[in-house]
Amino acid sequence: MKQEDIKKLEETIEQLRVQLAGCGVAALGYCKGENDCKKGDYGYSASLQDVKDLWDKYRKLDLVPELVVALELILPLAKGYVAHNEVGSNRKYLNIAEQVLSKYREVK
Repeated sequence: MKQEDIKKLEETIEQLRVQLAGCGVAALGYCKGENDCKKGDYGYSASLQDVKDLWDKYRKLDLVPELVVALELILPLAKGYVAHNEVGSNRKYLNIAEQVLSKYREVK
């Protein structure tokens, strides 16, 4: 094997190490702002993007308990409003909210 081929393989190995380390950084949630790595960057890989996408989904899920609490607080008031003002067409939204709470409680 030629020396230049060995050097090229060593460079590829180093880039793969950097890309793997980037996946670890992204998995910890630190791949944002100035630490973000974008397509075309030396440390970017499709796996890194997958980890970043998964982290974004996790952050959104982290809000679910707060949203459930808000829904539980608002739902009785909304039911009272609909009943008092006879706004029957809004009943479907109350049903949807109750279904969401029910599903959340089942998986919780």
